Amino acid sequence: MSTRIHSYPLKTMNRKVWISLAIDIAQRLEKGRLQAAREPQPGILVLEWRVPGETLRQVLAVDEGGPTTYVTVKRWNNAPTPPRFLSRLRKIGVGLRLLEVEWSDDTLLFLLGRPGGGETLRLEWSPDNNTGIRLFRGDTLLEVIRPLFTRGTPRTIPWTEESCPTGHALHKALEDLHFESSETSGFESQRQEMRKRIRKQLKKAQRLARNVANDLQKAEQGHEKLQLGEWLKPIASSLPAGLTETEVTDYSSPTLASVMVPLDPRLNGIANMKRYFHAGSRLKAAEIRIRRRLESVQAEVELLSNAAEAVEKSEHIDELEKIQNDLPRKRGHTQSPPQSRKTSQGETQRSPYKEYRSQKGTRILVGRSARDNDRLTFTVGRGNDTWLHARGRRGAHVLIPGSDRSGPSEGCIVDAARLCAFHSEGGKADTHIEVWVVPRKHVRKPKGAPAGSVTYSGGRSIWVRGDDPITSELLDSLLRE
Repeated sequence: MSTRIHSYPLKTMNRKVWISLAIDIAQRLEKGRLQAAREPQPGILVLEWRVPGETLRQVLAVDEGGPTTYVTVKRWNNAPTPPRFLSRLRKIGVGLRLLEVEWSDDTLLFLLGRPGGGETLRLEWSPDNNTGIRLFRGDTLLEVIRPLFTRGTPRTIPWTEESCPTGHALHKALEDLHFESSETSGFESQRQEMRKRIRKQLKKAQRLARNVANDLQKAEQGHEKLQLGEWLKPIASSLPAGLTETEVTDYSSPTLASVMVPLDPRLNGIANMKRYFHAGSRLKAAEIRIRRRLESVQAEVELLSNAAEAVEKSEHIDELEKIQNDLPRKRGHTQSPPQSRKTSQGETQRSPYKEYRSQKGTRILVGRSARDNDRLTFTVGRGNDTWLHARGRRGAHVLIPGSDRSGPSEGCIVDAARLCAFHSEGGKADTHIEVWVVPRKHVRKPKGAPAGSVTYSGGRSIWVRGDDPITSELLDSLLRE
């Protein structure tokens, strides 16, 4: 289905600008598929559309600089934690096609769905009112990004109808205007937010440092416990139970001074001596760990204190981003380069598959290696999933998850077969490749078989071309590397 644009008379003073912009956006995004979404900072939503031949990034903003939208080549970073709006949009919107773009009642509407029909999503944004960015499923409002600009104050466009730029120049001018008008207010809001976050982290780190220092003070008593055990050793065998203390001689003292050693009356001398040695050894061992812990926490406190000072002295958003990147990721630990998690066999713990989308948006999972094929098929896969493999060739196992008894559509199976052929031996060169399609529950792992080796029963085969041009589009739909 082609993208349509419906335009109506607008009440805005910049009618020509917004109508020209809406028409240009509709034309640029025609036949587009939403392949990614980001909310890099409050009030800014970045949609990544895959259109034939290229990827376009569209900004929908309701930040301090006012509402605006434009297509940009700038890459936006992800927020440290995806906000609710973004999480919902990614879960139900990524992979959907753009069916329509409508302009009515001063609102730009994006209608997303599947070309074959079914439930649709509606994304609304307005340049004039204070509704912000809204996400609907049917008529149900799911999430809202509320405007951060002064209510009732729409963005001012410094062009007349005669001087208004068009096409790419219009998008570039809107982008420059967006950053010019929101840079100061956006910087201040980000600085205030970061100031609060650092102050909160610093308060927790300081409290933790005090608690660890108290633990260290207790652990340092281990030496005293060991000394008491040493003093008891010469006479321990002669001490009966029932005593609360005993006088011993300190042979390490030059004057051979007498000291009193407290005793547990429930225990005899030998048991009291062992209790002191056991407690002292544990505290001594803990002292080393606690001291290291305290050094780590104190380093974090110092880092956060320096960050707080740097935030106050910062004058640009780039400086705030650098400070953010240098902040510790976990409370009580200074930031260090991320390390790969290892399994008992030494493998890096990661996803065993790459995730693609069919032309209609269905998930297709492709195994990375022979061992990952086993994990994908027998750990990730479920009985009614559809399983594919190039017959007689080494290569990836492929799954179409979530299939009901009727199974996925034929078009989805063909798309999965194209990806299966591409990721198999000779798949990039051979013109005809046979791919076997079978329900996952009919796939078995023979005892003692090498990684990636399986047997299956039933199913059917289809033939695909390894050089099919549609395969390139499918490869571009990669969501998880």
